[in-house]
Amino acid sequence: AVTVGGGANTFSLQAGDLLLSTNQDETLGGMAVSQNDLIVYRPVSTSDYGSGTFFMLLDNLTNDDLKDVALVEQATTVGGVNLAAGTFLYSALNTLDGDVFHFTPTGVGLGTTTGSSTTLLDGSDIGMTAAVRGIEIVIDDMSIGGVDLAAGTIVLSLAGDQSVGTNSLATMRYDA
Repeated sequence: AVTVGGGANTFSLQAGDLLLSTNQDETLGGMAVSQNDLIVYRPVSTSDYGSGTFFMLLDNLTNDDLKDVALVEQATTVGGVNLAAGTFLYSALNTLDGDVFHFTPTGVGLGTTTGSSTTLLDGSDIGMTAAVRGIEIVIDDMSIGGVDLAAGTIVLSLAGDQSVGTNSLATMRYDA
C-alpha cells in the first residue's frame, strides 16, 4: 500500500489495485475518462477481478495520450535522482525520442490533480528515437532470466527497432 497526493487530495493504493489508462475517451464504471488520465481499478477482492470500482487517480496527467506508467512503490534512487514513494514514471504518445517523465503529485483525483512533472530520462541523450511503450522501475535488486538488475534500474520497451546507448545496443520493437 502507498498513498499518493497530498493534503485533502490523497488516494491510498492497496495491494491488488490495477493502474490503467485508455487509448480513447470512454466511460468506465459511469466515470468519463480520457487517454490522458490514470485510473485505478479496485477489485472486490484480490482473488476476483470480475467486479470492482473505478477511481480517477491522475486527471489529465499529460496533454498527450498517456502510454505507460510505473508507480514508484518505495523511495528509490535512479541515476542520482531520488524518487519518492507515491510518484510516477510515464511516457506519452508523441514523445518520439524515448523520454521518460517523473510526476510528483501534490493532489490527486478528478479535477484536483496537481503536481510537478520533470524529464527523468532524455532519450535523445542516448540515441533513442523510438517512443517508450513500457516502463518498469526496479525497486529491489533482482535477477530475471539470468540478468541481474540493481535497484534504481529502469527497464524500457520501445515502439521501434533501433540501436541505443553508448554501446549501440541493437533493440527490436518491444524488447525490454
